[in-house]
Amino acid sequence: MDNELELDRLFAEARAAMRHEVKVRKARVPTQVQLSAEERLRAELAPLENWVKQRGIALVHQETRTLIGTFIEYTHPKAPGARRLVREYHELPVEATEEVAGDWVHVPPQPPAKHHIWHASRSVQMDCVLGRMHVSKANVELLARFGEGSLDRVELQNDTTFISPTTPEIVILAAGTNILPEMSQSSINNLLKILYD
Repeated sequence: MDNELELDRLFAEARAAMRHEVKVRKARVPTQVQLSAEERLRAELAPLENWVKQRGIALVHQETRTLIGTFIEYTHPKAPGARRLVREYHELPVEATEEVAGDWVHVPPQPPAKHHIWHASRSVQMDCVLGRMHVSKANVELLARFGEGSLDRVELQNDTTFISPTTPEIVILAAGTNILPEMSQSSINNLLKILYD
């Protein structure tokens, strides 16, 4: 009989300790009811590991026709239609080209050119490599635009398909796209050499 009373007392103490622990935990961490829907969504969407990797995308700024770079597209299983684009600086298969609009786009500084050319445009045909995207094309028709003594833009004169020599990647860019930010340094040097020689 004493053993049963002892077991009942131990069980009651254990249950009381568990209830107390649950109360302490609830006081420290807000429950799902206490969190707003926006806070729950933010907590779910913030970590990149909750997103699913989809494809590579080349982004072009619509107003300036500047190639911004390559991005990996991620989708979220709990947020239909939501996309997350993360810039990629390494070799990436590009499956689509998209345009974005707005004045938030930062265009990187352009390489210097000789200062005797002011507000001029020159056509040139040359082999071209888009360095970070690891794609190239032979005999590309380009329009080099200079202003204030520096190379401001290098525009494609026709819709152009760039191909990777090592992987099955294709990047299709529209006529008028400024490819200067993505051109390899050797392509820029070759362009200036052609223009000044």
